Amino acid sequence: MNRKFFIVLGAVVVGSLLSAAIPGQRVNARMTSAADLLAAPEAEFIVSPGPNSAHAAAADSESAELAKLELSQLPAAQKLNPALRFSGSLGVAWCEETLNRWMELDLAGAAQWAAQLKPGPGVSSVQRKIALALANRDLTSAANWINALPDNPAKQAMAIDVAYELSRAQPLAALQMASPLPASRERDALLLHATSQWALTDANAAAAWAGKVPDTRLRESLLATISIGLANQDGAAAAAFVANYLSPGPEQSRAAVSIVQRWAQKDPPAAAKWVVQFPDSPARSSAVEGLVTAWAKDDADGASSWLAALSPGSLRDAGLAAFNAVAQAQAASAAEF
Repeated sequence: MNRKFFIVLGAVVVGSLLSAAIPGQRVNARMTSAADLLAAPEAEFIVSPGPNSAHAAAADSESAELAKLELSQLPAAQKLNPALRFSGSLGVAWCEETLNRWMELDLAGAAQWAAQLKPGPGVSSVQRKIALALANRDLTSAANWINALPDNPAKQAMAIDVAYELSRAQPLAALQMASPLPASRERDALLLHATSQWALTDANAAAAWAGKVPDTRLRESLLATISIGLANQDGAAAAAFVANYLSPGPEQSRAAVSIVQRWAQKDPPAAAKWVVQFPDSPARSSAVEGLVTAWAKDDADGASSWLAALSPGSLRDAGLAAFNAVAQAQAASAAEF
């Protein structure tokens, strides 16, 4: 197909006009090049479907050549029309074909042009393509390009997509990109993800950042997420984190239970020493159930000895219930064989 390719109009009435949004003016599609249309003020690609297949067939010879376009014919990025809007099959085809080729040859020029587009049909799709292409080359450049766009829902979606990619190696940059976005479930999920990624390498720095978040609910959720992630590496450090950073309440209780469950996988006696310090509460019962369940599967004698040393009460009762449940499950599994 060389460097020349076609954007073929679908069923079009013979002699149909390609409308440009210029007040009081209509452009004859057959007498206007694609490059001219791109540069026309307030250009808008609109395709009018033909009333029947006969019209479509007749239109083939008249309009199939309309959109012949050499990439070399594209005007310079700064001269392309920032008011361009896309609608109908021609706009979609241009977006899918020409833009892809343009990005391959001159991504910076395509990005400069796309940043000037006014909101309208298809513009968010164009800008998202640019954002993803930039992100594939340089995440920081993609983030800067998105941040410079006018605020709108499409920008927010692009920012979240790129910030997820950033969080892998640059979690702080991801947080800085996402935190100014309007509050939403998607934004908060991203903040939790990026914070947990950061905590894997520097939990204290992540906690310091999270501790400055003004929204109490979000702040507690972020701190709880950090503590749970830390438990996979160091149960004792996670336990200390919960005590030092989280306020008493549902998030602290949830985090404590999750930490015990993870800590028990590596060092159940140490986790057990921490559990007995919990105040009598549903959270303590849940924690001891998780502890004994994990412990009894790998070391039933050790779990049994610990339970036997406990004083009668709710802690011991919850632990015994969990121990018996594990024993019954193992017996049932053995009976199958």
